[in-house]
Amino acid sequence: MRGAGTDANVTIILFGSNGMDTGKVKLDTSKNNFERAQMDIFQFEFPDLGDIPEVEIEHDNSGMGPGWHCEQVVVNDDTTNKSYIFTCDRWLATDEDDGLIRRRLKGSVGSGITNYRVTVYTSDCRGAGTDANVYCELSGMLDGKEVWGPRHKLDSKNNFERNETDNFLLKKQRALGQLSKVKVGHDNSGVGPGWHLDHVEVTDDQDGKMYYFPCNRWFDKYKISVHTSDIRFSGTDANVYIQLFGQLEGVEKTTEKAALNSSKNDFERGNIDVFNLTLTNVGDLKRIIIGHDNFGAGASWHLNMVEIFCVNSGQTERFVYNGWLAKDEEPYKLEVELFPEGGDKPPIVRYTVTVYTSDIRGAGTDANVTMIMYTVTVYTSDIRGAGTDANVTMIMYGDNGLNSPSLKLDNSKNNFERDMMDEFICETIDLGKLTKIQLSHDDSGLGPGWHVDHVEILHQTSGERFYFLADQWMEKKLGTLSIMLECSNAAGAKQTFKVSIQTGDKRGAGTDSDISIILFGDNGKTKELKLESSKDNFERNKVGVIFVY
Repeated sequence: MRGAGTDANVTIILFGSNGMDTGKVKLDTSKNNFERAQMDIFQFEFPDLGDIPEVEIEHDNSGMGPGWHCEQVVVNDDTTNKSYIFTCDRWLATDEDDGLIRRRLKGSVGSGITNYRVTVYTSDCRGAGTDANVYCELSGMLDGKEVWGPRHKLDSKNNFERNETDNFLLKKQRALGQLSKVKVGHDNSGVGPGWHLDHVEVTDDQDGKMYYFPCNRWFDKYKISVHTSDIRFSGTDANVYIQLFGQLEGVEKTTEKAALNSSKNDFERGNIDVFNLTLTNVGDLKRIIIGHDNFGAGASWHLNMVEIFCVNSGQTERFVYNGWLAKDEEPYKLEVELFPEGGDKPPIVRYTVTVYTSDIRGAGTDANVTMIMYTVTVYTSDIRGAGTDANVTMIMYGDNGLNSPSLKLDNSKNNFERDMMDEFICETIDLGKLTKIQLSHDDSGLGPGWHVDHVEILHQTSGERFYFLADQWMEKKLGTLSIMLECSNAAGAKQTFKVSIQTGDKRGAGTDSDISIILFGDNGKTKELKLESSKDNFERNKVGVIFVY
């Protein structure tokens, strides 16, 4: 998270079950502690405290940018081999969250430390090996949240040769729960640094579970130089991302959206910020998408241009914009598609927009029409045949009596596949609080029938979220190519609850039994609600998410 680190002095108090505590203890070593995405280890000797149910952590708000986002504290009793996990995941900052710089955290007993065995498989194709320095980062789901471990350099011998398997042991690592992602990259050093990775396997020594991460792609190094304009208020503190599109051997290729960040203060007025990224090889670079998430005060950003140099191919392209990416400056958008300077661009189509104001008294207005960005997240169900290749559209309706035009939900990904979450950015007039949506598809493609689970919509200006439960097929034979969904948090609507259940990480903890729940509120209670979905819920150390209504 941007700005998460701190240079302030951090202290902690451990509270024991026997009524004793350690008093304030300064957390400090000879290295630069508490930097972004860093794990810091401190060793102390104290009188026996018994179990440790609580800790209190704080800082003195000193130094430049003292605000700190603490994710988690783990205390290991080396005598009893017990681990106590204290989840924070909040700011300790006077200008963030609730403004507090001290937190009292309640803990749970768990296994906070483990070893990870990482096995890397280099592909069996010409030139697949690399002499570059390779690194990896692991990510998992812990207490329903995504957490990342530190970056590890993978090096022991002449690794990563064609059709070779390389094994690495990451000792005494923070346990990340159910592993979900692995980030692999290299520094592009050496002769012929290009690398074709087949897959990675990671085994958690804590429970013996092995995780398989397929890759089967080339890695290339891109040097991306971002020029912020030299005009007043042009800089931004928002989180900036980029996505590359190209053509390789006649096939369209794209990278995932990649965050552009470093340890310094990026995207300031008149600055050129350089990022070296290892990304999927897209071949001949054809276009890019660059944008930001509108985070922080003064998020508006005036981008001058972007230069991209592909280290392996030597291709250099300039993408000139010289415009705002802002919700309060024209053209009122946070993301832009850019094409290489002097290259072929898609044909320009001129549209004439005619607005008809009604012929009734008082119908006219002198006000400016405000355009709003909405983030639309569509969840396709996890049942057989749930996905669709049809073209999907949506109309949003607000409590101010207005509605959006028909919005096509489409991006560069293969959308609406089984058990997938697809995100779209839509811009339209301000609709106030959303009350309902109309979801439709055109029945095109093979197997166009679609089972949609639910839709979530974020109003980017107000930060309010709206939930629309579907859990139904959209099929021509059922007459449901177009369905109207009520907002579950609209006045008078049937109330929907999202229930997340964490099954314990103990042998035999999971169950195939039918589980039910009763919810109690100020106005009474629900009937007994069965917790079921198409997924295999209630497995050991798994978070099950079920919608009930």
